[in-house]
Amino acid sequence: MPEKESLANITAAGGTVCVFLSVDKTEETAQAFAGALGRDCPAAVVYHASWPDQKIIRGTLDTIGAQVRAAGLKRTGIIIIGRALGEKNTESRLYSPEFTHGYRTGQKHT
Repeated sequence: MPEKESLANITAAGGTVCVFLSVDKTEETAQAFAGALGRDCPAAVVYHASWPDQKIIRGTLDTIGAQVRAAGLKRTGIIIIGRALGEKNTESRLYSPEFTHGYRTGQKHT
């Protein structure tokens, strides 16, 4: 990273951060964000996204490094860090028949 930048500074805005990096750096990355976001901040690693062997590991900044290590993951993945991961898991409305967008008019729910 450039000299005046750090992973911890990225969190100043309080958003969700996605880092494409070697997953063996997960623990180091989590520690860099823990000071600003708290060790209980939700985190996830998506390994081989969209591949048949895709794995998604969810935890907190405190646990995610050990979870990735225990899963034996190597090479690159997407490390996702932010409070948005703690929200209730909901499905996208994009494909809901009731949802209207630029390509179709939604149907009324009966």
